[in-house]
Amino acid sequence: MAVLLITSAVAIVASFGAAYLGALLQRKWTPNPIPSIEKLEGRVEEVRQRIEAIEQERLECESFTLGIWLRQASLNSWIVEVKNETDKSVCVETIQFFRGDNAPLSGLDKPKNPDDWCIPARSQKQICWNPQHNPVMTLQFAGVELDRFARQYRIVLGCRSDGKPRTAQRDLLLTYGDHTLTQYGP
Repeated sequence: MAVLLITSAVAIVASFGAAYLGALLQRKWTPNPIPSIEKLEGRVEEVRQRIEAIEQERLECESFTLGIWLRQASLNSWIVEVKNETDKSVCVETIQFFRGDNAPLSGLDKPKNPDDWCIPARSQKQICWNPQHNPVMTLQFAGVELDRFARQYRIVLGCRSDGKPRTAQRDLLLTYGDHTLTQYGP
């Protein structure tokens, strides 16, 4: 019985010793997770800020609106009226004209003087230009039947506001007659 008692005591002491030794070795070999967690918190904060900046940019792009009306579209003289409905100045850098099926009818036309196509906040301006590839002539040579029925076209403006590139576009119903395109409706 004494042997059993001594053996049990040795087993208990050995168990506690092994547990203590295991805890010491684990503490020595396992790195402290607190610095890693602090680094992760910093990285999570960076990612959160980047996501917020991207979301803000997306909202700005969605709320970027310009009113666009085609005032004149003849062989050598095109006039588009642009209304800046934003709180920031907008500079139109390019204009391109498309058919309703997204086929381009003109090249990317740029202003001769970049300041000519700048529109202050909450104002409107007429933009005059001569397309390098005249859309009316392109339609005529393409064999498109240009009758007096309204057809869908699109004007796309490449803009810059607050140093950031923006795009504004408007689908228009236009009729053709006497070598000009005329906007149908508002």
